Amino acid sequence: MLSLPLPIIISLLIMLGFLHFLFLYGWQNKALVFIAIGFYALQMFLVGIRWSSDLIPQTTIAITALVLPPLTWGALRQLAGHANRKVIWQTVTAAFFAALLMFITTLTSNSYWVDALVIIVYASFGIALLFKASPANRAWFDTSPLIHKHYLRYLYIGAGGVLCFSALTDISITLAFTYGKSFWAGQMVVLGNALWVCTALAGYFYFILQRKKKQQKLQNAQPRHEEVGQQAQEKSQTISVDEKALGEALSQLHQLLSDEQLYRDENISLDRLANKLSLSPRLLSRSVNQLKGMSLPQFINTYRLQEAGERLQSSEETITQIMYGVGFATKSNFNREFIRYYGMNPSQYRTAGKSAPSKTPVTL
Repeated sequence: MLSLPLPIIISLLIMLGFLHFLFLYGWQNKALVFIAIGFYALQMFLVGIRWSSDLIPQTTIAITALVLPPLTWGALRQLAGHANRKVIWQTVTAAFFAALLMFITTLTSNSYWVDALVIIVYASFGIALLFKASPANRAWFDTSPLIHKHYLRYLYIGAGGVLCFSALTDISITLAFTYGKSFWAGQMVVLGNALWVCTALAGYFYFILQRKKKQQKLQNAQPRHEEVGQQAQEKSQTISVDEKALGEALSQLHQLLSDEQLYRDENISLDRLANKLSLSPRLLSRSVNQLKGMSLPQFINTYRLQEAGERLQSSEETITQIMYGVGFATKSNFNREFIRYYGMNPSQYRTAGKSAPSKTPVTL
């Protein structure tokens, strides 16, 4: 007996997870994701034909199914910003050899070897995805824009859970057939589909709820910003803000950006920073303008550019990964600011092997 590695419902859930992410955050440079979606669609098509007729051999479904875990791993790596051309070829090669290994295994005509191979591959990739999503590996998502991180973790947890659950389902089905309880095998598949539909819906609504809470929090914070700004404005009419107050505000801003690395968030704003520091936005802006001679966005970009320079010298990340990792949203802005700061573009800087300039954006 060749057990079904992933039921149709579960395949559909993973496809929808990928498509929803692409819809929210963009479709560009996502080759592995599209390949994975294509194979999940193919698997659903083959399983549908198999269940309605015997036109598709079960062996074909098993071979196609074993390609899914490495493709899922590669697609999620690409979404997290860890997939360059080398990784793409490694993923495609791993998927090819997985299919070849399954084909060779099916030639033995021993269904237990086939089941064992499916269980090992699905469980291995599932555990790997769950491990990457654990709190101990938060740095794994640092190369992706901040707004992607929470959704990416949900995708990793969901895909890892699906693969592990599929492995457990295969074990249960194999045992059911082994001990002559084929009726329970069908019930397990139905129960598994229902369980994952409920879990996926709960996870989706939880994600939507969390997004709404964050948006509401920012909206509720806005009146406080205005109130603080009005108080600071009223106070400035009677008492001028001296150099000491400006210096303290700048020092607090430097400490916040250094400790929490908020500059990595491409959507960071004056209001958010002022709210975190419990300062007037006007005071915070004046401290940067008067003491550093630049605007707040330029000031934040110096932190981004310093980290980008360090990562270009000390890591093998692609320039695009570094660009997103430090908080830039577009290549044109990143290249323009990088040339202004370092006097050369990122590729030249990495090739030259020069250390970052001695200037620092925050001398307090």
